[in-house]
Amino acid sequence: MAPSLRHLAATLLFLGIVAALAPVSRPSGYFRDFNAFYCAGDAVATHHDPYRAEPLGSCERRPKPAGFQAGAEHLSLPAPLPPYTLALFVPLSYLPYAVAASVWSLVLLLALGITVETMHRVTAIPRATLFAVFAPIEGYSAVYLGEMAPLAVAAIALATLFVERGSHKGAAIAVCAALIQPHVGLAAVLALFLCSKRARPVLCGIGAFLGVASIALVGMRTTFEYLHDVLPAHALSEVHSTRQLSLTALLHSLGVGDHLALALGSTSYVAMLLLGLTLARALALRNRRDGLIVALPAALVLAGGAFIHVIQMPTALPAALLLFTRTRGPMRNAVGAAIALLAIPWDQFPILGLIFVPIAATVAFMLTRHLLEGSIRTATVAAVAAAGAALAFDVALLGATPFTSVALPPVHPHDLAEVNWGINIRLLGGVNRQLFDVARFPTWLAIAAIAAMLIRFASGPLRRRETTSEAFRFASPELAGR
Repeated sequence: MAPSLRHLAATLLFLGIVAALAPVSRPSGYFRDFNAFYCAGDAVATHHDPYRAEPLGSCERRPKPAGFQAGAEHLSLPAPLPPYTLALFVPLSYLPYAVAASVWSLVLLLALGITVETMHRVTAIPRATLFAVFAPIEGYSAVYLGEMAPLAVAAIALATLFVERGSHKGAAIAVCAALIQPHVGLAAVLALFLCSKRARPVLCGIGAFLGVASIALVGMRTTFEYLHDVLPAHALSEVHSTRQLSLTALLHSLGVGDHLALALGSTSYVAMLLLGLTLARALALRNRRDGLIVALPAALVLAGGAFIHVIQMPTALPAALLLFTRTRGPMRNAVGAAIALLAIPWDQFPILGLIFVPIAATVAFMLTRHLLEGSIRTATVAAVAAAGAALAFDVALLGATPFTSVALPPVHPHDLAEVNWGINIRLLGGVNRQLFDVARFPTWLAIAAIAAMLIRFASGPLRRRETTSEAFRFASPELAGR
């Protein structure tokens, strides 16, 4: 039985009541990442370098309304985004901080809604089920961090829909929007360029526009600085992070040196990118309307890499959901289980607070029941297991080394923001690392499984293309919640 929107509304109401009645369950320090983007936009608007420690840090340390997180002393949270992406925050920087944060949160929630509706049209999976797939991480990005990842995921989902409908020019416009996070969107852009002649003029035109816009916005020198200095510096500064999900972070946890781990992670990104492009080309030769042409490469580059966080993981879900609708038997169940694991932001448990426990349980129950079509008993067992794991992480953290603020040396105003940020990450990176390695394991396992099954599917023999109704029994209007 497919979940109804009423069931979803009841679930959201329950979580809201938990958060309202139990203050300890709520996260704190809202919009930490948005603070950096807002201040980078302010730096661009006032003709300063948005990648330097100042005036970025001074802006981040300004007093914020209650509940929002301000910057720490001697620390500038970097905004390692291309100039054309920072342009989005220039108009927001003219608004009061709370107003700008509210506007941005609404934009991100709209992107979440677009993703759910788009993937519903592509796969016929019920909207409520898709909400359970995308909302835990994208809602966390939109309501807590103020990150822009939901926009990139929505762009990939829209590009997938356009390709499925034969509109490669529309797909080109959509997929270029994913370049707001270049390491996520680049794979999909290159795949579409390789596989579609009709899309190439649009892709080249938008690419040229973004380059010219970046130079016009911050100048040639700062644009080159972003490419030559900021990107490698930021990747190196995050090697020690316990919240990273890249191959670089995994290798560092296994004892590999910083520079070697970074080099191997970067090499893996290139290797998975090339593999994704090769498979996309093979898919296009079979059927130019296969949405996996853009979705698959965007998913594969997340299995490895040098700089990947949990907020980027939903970018792999459009490809995983397409794969789910096209497989049967044990492989379908394996894909569904991997989707359920990937949907929960396991490594964010200390930030989300105790409300993470009912969130994990709810997602596990809904996806086991309505995606994997398990019995109520099986779904209940999955919910209890997910809640138990989330609670175990919280209990283990109580007995672990407490997090304390670190004393950072004064930073030179002209240094890249990554200088003291890297020091901060290194000082905190060794605290409770084993616990965070355990918390990161489900996501590592899920993305590796999804990548392996995508590769197996795309490189296999030519298959008859199944219609959506054949692939997914929830395709009827009633069960799809239309």
